[in-house]
Amino acid sequence: MTAPPDAGKFLSRAVRRAAALTSACVVASLAVTVTAVAADDPARDKARADAQVESLTGDLHETNSALSAAYNALQETQAQIPGAEAALAQAQAAEAAAIAEEERARTALEVAQAKEERARDELARTTEAIEASRDDVARFAAQIYQEQGGIGELAIAMEATTPQEFADRLAMVDTVMDVQHGQIGRLNTAKADQAAQEALLEALRVEKQQAQAEAEAALERATSARAAADAAKRQLDELAAQQQAQTETLEAERAATEADLAAAEAEQARLEAVLVEIARQAKLKAEREAKARAEREAKARAEREARARAEREAAARSSRGSGSSAPAPAPAPAPAPSGVLASPCPSGCWISSEFGMRFHPIHDRWQLHAGRDYAGNTGTPVVAAAGGRIISAGWGGGGGNMIMIDHGIERGVSLVSVYKHLNGFAVRSGTVRKGQVIGYIGSTGDSTGPHLHFETYEDGVPKDPRRWL
Repeated sequence: MTAPPDAGKFLSRAVRRAAALTSACVVASLAVTVTAVAADDPARDKARADAQVESLTGDLHETNSALSAAYNALQETQAQIPGAEAALAQAQAAEAAAIAEEERARTALEVAQAKEERARDELARTTEAIEASRDDVARFAAQIYQEQGGIGELAIAMEATTPQEFADRLAMVDTVMDVQHGQIGRLNTAKADQAAQEALLEALRVEKQQAQAEAEAALERATSARAAADAAKRQLDELAAQQQAQTETLEAERAATEADLAAAEAEQARLEAVLVEIARQAKLKAEREAKARAEREAKARAEREARARAEREAAARSSRGSGSSAPAPAPAPAPAPSGVLASPCPSGCWISSEFGMRFHPIHDRWQLHAGRDYAGNTGTPVVAAAGGRIISAGWGGGGGNMIMIDHGIERGVSLVSVYKHLNGFAVRSGTVRKGQVIGYIGSTGDSTGPHLHFETYEDGVPKDPRRWL
């Protein structure tokens, strides 16, 4: 199962969002207008708005990623709940069967005990009857012995004086023997019954004890299984509730971040429009100045040409008399350099990412990488790509420590370069020359490692730096 996202990230995002909102409110309160505010103020505000958008976009990406993980963990937990419920139902059924088996065993025990009691009662009565029969036989034998002298059955018969008396005496002897043998036989039968009953009762007791032991063991297993299933179900329910709450928190966090991002993007668009208008006015001013300069240069050129013609004519008049030749033409001027900007990290760096749309594998979306990344060790010098005036230097939210330099009008557009994630500053204000060290590579702001994020803006719109390098 997936563990819930780190609470520290939520705190960090909340703090950053609060800072972004505060800065956005300050920017909005400025009510920047083209005619009333100097050009560097909207540029600085634009840099802040860009940093806010970048930071809030990162927050939103983190929230979406954490929300997706929370949803996946919630689904996994919910998928396990039916299994836990089935295991619980099976354990409860096993417990019920074990309880029923125990009841049957106890009933069988009670029946066996009742049978045992009845058999013991019967055995006791039989034993008493046997003892009584033995007493009767003994008394009868003693009587015969006393009366007949103990001479045996044949002697009793021989003492008869008549045939009839002889027959009577023999019949009496047979009767006595039958009575004696019958009593002894019944006694032996009762003893055999008693032994059988005792063996049966012992077998019933053993069987009952085994059944009871099995039923108690089954009950213990079922009770243990039910307790384990109950604990698993409670744990899953608690985890599901916790993740549900976490999901709701993440959804609220995402909604708040989206609202903040929309506000920051709106402010970014407003400031961008301000910068575009400022750039337009700057171009108009540059055009007017260029026109005036061209007019002055044309006038100066016409004057030079007029002087040159007069000098040539004078020279021609004098050369006709002296025969000297005309002066050689002036050499053609050197071609202008092809690149306006130089590398902002001329040594110790390598290009790790270019300007353009990139597909983010985690966030599952395309997004603009609005600059060029130069990877390098922390502390590697960063230089100004061209001469210009620093219009912003300081903390830029997701951009970390950053510097913005205004290079004026180049190729008909207002050109600004931006340097982000700096570890420190070499300069913070004033004008800089091309190649001058302005800061050092770092990993401040929303950064995963030391690098310089280099951006170029044309009339306030981010463009690929390779157009200028």
